[in-house]
Amino acid sequence: MTATSIEARITDALCTRLGTLVFTPAIPVAWPNLAFTPPSGRYLRASLMRGRTEATAFKTDTQQGIFQISVFSPVGAEGAIPADNVAGAIVAHFPRGLWLPPNGGVTVRVRRSWAGSAIKDNDRWHVPVSVDWFAQVNSA
Repeated sequence: MTATSIEARITDALCTRLGTLVFTPAIPVAWPNLAFTPPSGRYLRASLMRGRTEATAFKTDTQQGIFQISVFSPVGAEGAIPADNVAGAIVAHFPRGLWLPPNGGVTVRVRRSWAGSAIKDNDRWHVPVSVDWFAQVNSA
């Protein structure tokens, strides 16, 4: 489906960027609102958390939020380092100041990204990676 709204174009830009990150072996991704069965091994989950829109200039609004990419790996299978390495690769893939290609007049910029503290979640080791983004759009 084609992204026509500003919100959809932002989601598309961020997810497209994540989709260009290649791991060997490949790591499956649980994309927003798509069916996904978690594998027994490592996987990623992409989530978009929107903030409020701010009026920043005449007829210009700034939308902002966090694109969270969660790294999941089995507890006790490989220790913390492999999941941290994946998280570090994601952070490097979304560097501070990155401009994502314009999508229908919407350009998303990365303010910063970071890996959070790991969380043991039942049988999974979870390392959250947060990408702080914003997009300036004309409000017509």
